[in-house]
Amino acid sequence: MDIDSPSQAFCEIPHSADIAIEVIGETLNELFIYAADGLCHAMDLEISPNQTVEKEMKITECDIESLLVAFLSELIYEAEKGTCFRVIEMVAGENELHAKLAGFSIIRQKREIKAATYHNLSIQFDGKKWHTQIIFDV
Repeated sequence: MDIDSPSQAFCEIPHSADIAIEVIGETLNELFIYAADGLCHAMDLEISPNQTVEKEMKITECDIESLLVAFLSELIYEAEKGTCFRVIEMVAGENELHAKLAGFSIIRQKREIKAATYHNLSIQFDGKKWHTQIIFDV
């Protein structure tokens, strides 16, 4: 996948039973932001145009893959409660992230995502960009 613009920062890729996305970011922050955008896309959400809430999130994990899964899991949990969060600001490191999020009410969700999985999860830096593939359990 060749990504030249933020609108192409993630894409859904074929997977036999679940939903998978490939994500690329020039920075680790971008990778996490685009993974969150890809999750919202995978859930096929219709959301309110008006922001309803802001939230700050701080997560610490043992490694970068666990950090990504924990971050996406929190977003899935919030979606189950009726709010889709978009990233306003993000600072992600090897084992900690701090994010400021804007929440929007979910009007309709066409696809249920149960969890972000560790299946074949690997975050790689090729010297220019960060890459990962995430599989969501449906």
